[in-house]
Amino acid sequence: MRKFFFLSFLAGITFSFAQEENRNVYEVSYLKVKPGMDLAFVEAVKKYNKTYHNKDKNVSAYLRQISHGHRSGEYLWIEGAMKMSLLDKKNDIKGHNEDWIKNIASKVISSDSNLYRNHPEYSSMSKSESGSGEIVFVRGFKHQNWKATKHILKRMKDMSDMSEGCNPYNVVTPIAKTKGEPDFYIVRHLSSMGEFDEDDLFDKKNCNVFDIFQKEMSQEEMDNFGQMWQDNFEVVYSQFRTRVE
Repeated sequence: MRKFFFLSFLAGITFSFAQEENRNVYEVSYLKVKPGMDLAFVEAVKKYNKTYHNKDKNVSAYLRQISHGHRSGEYLWIEGAMKMSLLDKKNDIKGHNEDWIKNIASKVISSDSNLYRNHPEYSSMSKSESGSGEIVFVRGFKHQNWKATKHILKRMKDMSDMSEGCNPYNVVTPIAKTKGEPDFYIVRHLSSMGEFDEDDLFDKKNCNVFDIFQKEMSQEEMDNFGQMWQDNFEVVYSQFRTRVE
């Protein structure tokens, strides 16, 4: 059953949800920095964010570095949450493109970006003493059947929401999937690397989700659920991301 509980942070498919009223869109830029320029790059991003984002600006933005796993060492500049309609107005912000090109892009070897949608109806933002998000564990998946995926994600959310002390997680999907990109991601919020256990993504010490599973699901349903998960999902890659500022 180890793989069954491995589900905990899996999730999402490329659903098409008309949620323009919600601020649930993120733009993520993947940035590979020139050798020896990490410190200068980070300071430039901090200054850029302070000028054009955060502190009552239009949309918040922050920087993470991939510390372990796929694309280790690269940075992610994440802008959001926001509405899709805000993308039409980004170029109206005076000076931000010039600042980015001069002070940030000049320190980067390569970059690419994409848009992602968070799905609160499948995410479990349960309250926990941990789960600050200083570190996030991200796993990308491919899926076979969207109906099975929706069922699994909803059931997982129900269980996690009923439990106590579980780390929160988001279900995220690419809005325009690039070649080779996963169909969906689970982003699990951690306060430290020590909170992660690859054999038990629901931490038994702080989270009673196993008791909830046993109370809410018959053995037959659990067995079917595990088989459905195994048949439907494939891990594409995993990574830890550390918040830089």
